[in-house]
Amino acid sequence: MSEPSHQEDPKAAYLGPFRLLRRVATGGMAEVFAARVAKEGGPEGADLGELVALKRLLPGVDEDVDLVAMFHAEAELSSKLSHPHIARCYGLSYVPVTDEPFLVLEFVQGVDLGEVLQAKIKEDDPSPIAGEVLTAVALQTLEALSYVQGLRDDQGAPLGVVHRDISPQNLRIRPDGLLKLLDFGIARFVGRSTDTLAGVLKGKHAYMSPEQVEGLTLDGRSDLFALGVLLHELATGRRLFRADTVPDTLNRVRQCEVPDLKELRPDLNPTLIALIMSCLSKSPDGRPETAAELLEELRVMVPGGVLEAQGVLASWVEQTLGTERGQGPIPDEIGAYYASLVCAEDKGEETTDQIGVPDATRVYRYGEEPPPYEPVPLNGQVLWLLYSLTAWGVLAVLWWIF
Repeated sequence: MSEPSHQEDPKAAYLGPFRLLRRVATGGMAEVFAARVAKEGGPEGADLGELVALKRLLPGVDEDVDLVAMFHAEAELSSKLSHPHIARCYGLSYVPVTDEPFLVLEFVQGVDLGEVLQAKIKEDDPSPIAGEVLTAVALQTLEALSYVQGLRDDQGAPLGVVHRDISPQNLRIRPDGLLKLLDFGIARFVGRSTDTLAGVLKGKHAYMSPEQVEGLTLDGRSDLFALGVLLHELATGRRLFRADTVPDTLNRVRQCEVPDLKELRPDLNPTLIALIMSCLSKSPDGRPETAAELLEELRVMVPGGVLEAQGVLASWVEQTLGTERGQGPIPDEIGAYYASLVCAEDKGEETTDQIGVPDATRVYRYGEEPPPYEPVPLNGQVLWLLYSLTAWGVLAVLWWIF
């Protein structure tokens, strides 16, 4: 494999020392780009040529003081995290001239559990996911949650971190089977200024806990509930609470009627079934106290620990989605990608940037209906000229990237 060139390409788009490759995700308040460290002056720990993810606020969101505070709080918390099962944060950087903030994160190649779950449901795949796969997902996720829940400040006091967005889209499996927890954008922790914002509902509706829906004070048991929802859905291939409308989904979460896995999946290890069902107790008092408590139980079931769990997930992803999934190179040219995106949106087609948006993390006031999704054009304060489009003589595409 040849060494990447670090010479500036006049056709490419740059954000400080980063060469933008393509937009890879859009959520309720931010978007993420794949990029490479193309020049000196990148973040500490990121090598020249390294693939990274750049997360920035969507247009309009950067005018909301509360949401900007959330973004800075994400940077504050993420910079404290150092764990194999959590995507690394290199720090907060700023767009030259405009001083617009963006997060520099580890780019985790692979697939997220949302893709797997969506594929099974869309294809009406009746084959159950093996118990060893569910156990491997649970083990690696609990490794991350146990670490997060155990974080303390400089004085030794618990930080009280609650992720608040444990969902399939935020759990990504690398080709080698290592699972990583992503996106602490709405995480709560002691001292976070946005904790006191009244009447704000944060998270993916179908993975919220009953107390989260009601706007009550949360602790780590809320994240365990979300993990229980995720594992139940993987085990059954069916959505647990998600309905056609937001109010119906929230009502299902409030009612918390959970089909017993002992009846739906009698083939599973009774310990695993008990673990999942205990996470899904409507009352937090009925759930395990901490992720560490569950982790101890699972370690007994997986004698080889994380390495064994990695091997299980690596084989499963390869068998389920194929050897090529998640391992392909990120193209160094963005023009063709954006050209195809524009054409697709002009024709009214759903593009890859919109896939999964109904499950995007939402932040809105209680009682409000979330606005319909509209594709977000790549515009902002800094203008780049992209190269000419094809043989039809289309002049050029101008695209604004912050």
